[in-house]
Amino acid sequence: GGSVSWSIREVDYSAIDSTVGVRISQRHSWRRSAAIDFWSVPECDVDTIHNGSAIIGEGSLNCISDECSRLGNSYLSIPTRVSCTDFSIEYDYASGEAYHMIQLPVGYQFTYSFSSCCWISLLPTSQSSSWKLNVTINTNRRANGRFNNAPVSTMNPTVQLRVGQVHVIHIPMVDSDGDKVRCRWGYDEFEVGGIYSAKGDLRSNPCELTYNATMIGYEGVALVIEDFDTNDALLSSIPLQFLIQIIDAPIDNNESTVSPLLPPSCHIPPVYVGDWQRDACIGVNSNSTIDLRIVVEIPCQNTSTKIQDILTISPQGMTKSNIAQDSMSSNTYIMYLQWQPRPDQYGIYQVCVTPADSEGQIGSQTCFNLQVDVKPPIFVRGSMIPTGIVAQNQNIWSISTDVDIVRPTHRNVYARFIRRDPFNSNRDTEIVRVNSANAHYDRRRITFYTDGTIWEKVNGNHYL
Repeated sequence: GGSVSWSIREVDYSAIDSTVGVRISQRHSWRRSAAIDFWSVPECDVDTIHNGSAIIGEGSLNCISDECSRLGNSYLSIPTRVSCTDFSIEYDYASGEAYHMIQLPVGYQFTYSFSSCCWISLLPTSQSSSWKLNVTINTNRRANGRFNNAPVSTMNPTVQLRVGQVHVIHIPMVDSDGDKVRCRWGYDEFEVGGIYSAKGDLRSNPCELTYNATMIGYEGVALVIEDFDTNDALLSSIPLQFLIQIIDAPIDNNESTVSPLLPPSCHIPPVYVGDWQRDACIGVNSNSTIDLRIVVEIPCQNTSTKIQDILTISPQGMTKSNIAQDSMSSNTYIMYLQWQPRPDQYGIYQVCVTPADSEGQIGSQTCFNLQVDVKPPIFVRGSMIPTGIVAQNQNIWSISTDVDIVRPTHRNVYARFIRRDPFNSNRDTEIVRVNSANAHYDRRRITFYTDGTIWEKVNGNHYL
């Protein structure tokens, strides 16, 4: 499976430039065991990721639209081989990313396509085993004079589901311009290849696929992710393709007489329980380091089931620690991700984690959005209401920001009222803490509430 997106770094270009640099971002996933046999390169593992020797894949992304004639012989074809970033020996996949800068004339739309064969053996709901990933690049300026950036969407190459159940699969989508983003099924074989048929009910935003798992095997999913302007005009489209693996229901060994002293196994897939919520947006500057704590859990007590792996989809350069059992809870496991993005790794990157246990069960995927070198909002000086002397029961407060904002997705985000010591800032005291869940976010203004708080008269003042 795979996805292709693109972005334009606005600060690099002026209004009079006739061409613009477009960064093509590709992620493709292949069978890990194919590396040596098909491409004569080392298999993807921790060492080959570190030294960059695992370059996997084949084929090219070719310009196929009428406007391609404007390119001459330049940038008509882009390699699709990627540097491996993630792998699983148990599930035999390797996944990687590649970035290519191309120069395109301003004011046109270009469609690039990566097509070939063949998917792994699929269920009969697919029309053929061919694949096709089409991406549309729009170099027209928007109404605000800026260039567009395509949405980004990433999935683990395989989503594991149990047969005989109806499942809901969440597909992450994000757009750095804040545009409306929707997902849909591919129209036909020309657009997405032989797996174009609808595989269930699809909600466009948030993108959620309701899938009825009736047969054991692999199902191919081909989606198109699109962004729209404020007038609902289509701006660009990107492909996303992945596999659903339908497996048999687990065998219950809880009544086993072979080893009655062993704790029972857990037949519920493992879950993510970490600090960041699904689809969280996290800012990071290039050349600085960000650490993410990934916490997963076996959702059964007194069980023999363990966490076997935490499957990842991650950007180039991200490192992963070993998985450690939490000293406070035998069912909880922790892994740390660390990343220092390069200056050329600007824009949005998705990091996805999926827990896998010793019973062969894979939990649901959880993804986060890392925004590199994106300016954070700044509080507007003088916008705080109220200020000065307030009533003892004052309970409504608000402040403005210089850009549009959304509610934080981290579980532990607070506004704090501080009693300031005028002589020693090290002796400032926290008086009240308000969770972001109890605040109202309205574009560029935050309103939060301190119901039930009676302010005491002190020599100093209360500050946010």
